[in-house]
Amino acid sequence: MTTTTPKTVEQTAFDVAPYTDNCARIYEAAEHALIGLSPFNSYYKSGLIRSLTEWAARRFATVDVFIPGDEAMLTLTAAGWDPGHAERRLHQARKKLRGPARQGLLAAGIDLPDHYLHTWTELLDRPAYRHLRAQVGQGCRTDPGLRRPARELSRKAVRGLTGDEPDDRQIDHALDYVVAEMPFMIDSPSIFHVKSSVFVYHQPFELAHCLLDGREISSVEINPAQGFLVVRPSSGE
Repeated sequence: MTTTTPKTVEQTAFDVAPYTDNCARIYEAAEHALIGLSPFNSYYKSGLIRSLTEWAARRFATVDVFIPGDEAMLTLTAAGWDPGHAERRLHQARKKLRGPARQGLLAAGIDLPDHYLHTWTELLDRPAYRHLRAQVGQGCRTDPGLRRPARELSRKAVRGLTGDEPDDRQIDHALDYVVAEMPFMIDSPSIFHVKSSVFVYHQPFELAHCLLDGREISSVEINPAQGFLVVRPSSGE
């Protein structure tokens, strides 16, 4: 599959850029959107989260929002935080993400918004997620084509906290954060029991391109019904 730089195809409250033509078709089907929120990223301000979740809930038949699980503490401890402080900061960060997302879902008319808000720790009871997570973990240990972009995502997460270039030990320490998130990039339809799904994030990232291309990765295969979107406010915030 050929991947290209995402091109904007819709301008509403948000600019929407699918990664590939297949991603655009999945987007147009509008069956399911999965919004990933990053806990230590200043981009995700309360107003943006509210408007993004409301937009998605109105645009797609169903929407789920996921907030990083306990493995997000690994990014903090890799950056030098002690475990107790990391746990407290993650708890605070989750509250700051969950509250506005819940408000956005309510504004779109969803009566039971908490049903659509998850941490990936809470999704461990779903067999599809557990299976994919084990597969990804094995792939990151044995498949260079997967390990390289996964470590790059880990590197950027740690660097975003410290401002400095992390060493190999720090990158590998935080790698399980990426392992826990990656199943949602590979096969959200199976995890959420939908026909097709788009993974919504505010910027493109190499791991998504590698998964869509597939030529260098042997350990996992993306579901053809899994798409990716870059979604940002039209004002360019």
